[in-house]
Amino acid sequence: MVDAVQPVTTVENEILDFLAALPTPDEIFAFKVSDAVAKRMRYLRDGNRNAILTTEETAEFDEALRWEHFIRMLKGKVYQKAF
Repeated sequence: MVDAVQPVTTVENEILDFLAALPTPDEIFAFKVSDAVAKRMRYLRDGNRNAILTTEETAEFDEALRWEHFIRMLKGKVYQKAF
């Protein structure tokens, strides 16, 4: 695949570092991964859509999707408690 971008860190590490900082509800709502990780996710999504990822990239993509789902669920729980 052309233009593979390796993240400085992973989705998992960014989320864990963020949560370890004990964010406020507003910070949780505003959370986004870094540009480097977002670029890597775009690469993996495109590769997955075109069925050209390696086995390792597919595993990385699947894990990143689980972490993205976790953050969406966390934001929903925080929203429920805030309102």
